[in-house]
Amino acid sequence: MSHPIFLNSSPYLRMPDGAVNEWRAYWLRQGPELESNATFPLLWCALFSPKDLKWASRVDDEDLDSEGREELLSFGEAVYPYLVTSVDDALTSLTARRAALLKLLGARYEPIIDAFAALIRTRFLPFVLLRTSGLPDVEDAGPQLERMLRDWDDLESTSDLNKANSVSSAVDCFHRYSSQDAIRLLTGSSTQDGWPSDGLAMQFPRLPASRAGKASGKKNARRRLPKWLAEWIAPVVLGISTVAAYLYTQSWWVSAGSFVIIAFAFVWTL
Repeated sequence: MSHPIFLNSSPYLRMPDGAVNEWRAYWLRQGPELESNATFPLLWCALFSPKDLKWASRVDDEDLDSEGREELLSFGEAVYPYLVTSVDDALTSLTARRAALLKLLGARYEPIIDAFAALIRTRFLPFVLLRTSGLPDVEDAGPQLERMLRDWDDLESTSDLNKANSVSSAVDCFHRYSSQDAIRLLTGSSTQDGWPSDGLAMQFPRLPASRAGKASGKKNARRRLPKWLAEWIAPVVLGISTVAAYLYTQSWWVSAGSFVIIAFAFVWTL
């Protein structure tokens, strides 16, 4: 199921307000937009601090004269959390966390971090808005967002980068799937031209999930025996088979061949 969230540029240091019909003008700007499904890409999180958490009315996600507003009336006075900050503050946060991110992600991903920073600097002026209304049960997401933002703030000062928190969980998830699409996992996706650049896309090509799954399946299929068991059994079987081959044939060549074949079989299981 799709639960889209979006990173946009905004003319306001807040969510556009449907109560005063701001959404139509907002969309006419056709500003840059990145999208993710139900999860916060790592570099989005790195842009924000706890002070950037705001609340918006659900019903005001549509203008007064919009047909979609009627569908939101059932939410009544419900509000939901979102994030917004200035481009300068966003880049200050990202810069302060850059060294820690490189240690957690690996220096290989430095070009993505730098390209993303350049994208924010040049195209997301004057404010960066993270629209969260697509999240499931978004009205209850405030505590989770507060905790996530505190964890990212701690990243700037802590020496324990392996501390178990929302940041380390997100990093673990990234490493698990980074071979499929590192750019999307770190920055979200875009239907607009210009992101990612052709050069960045070539440097970090997207691998279809089916191919990644097949590669993983082949790797796992080769492991026939538990590693600890193979390591204990291998020397015993190799010794017995080599001696038995010699006693039976009285030929060192045959026993050597037996050794090589059985050794190869054990290597294949590891």
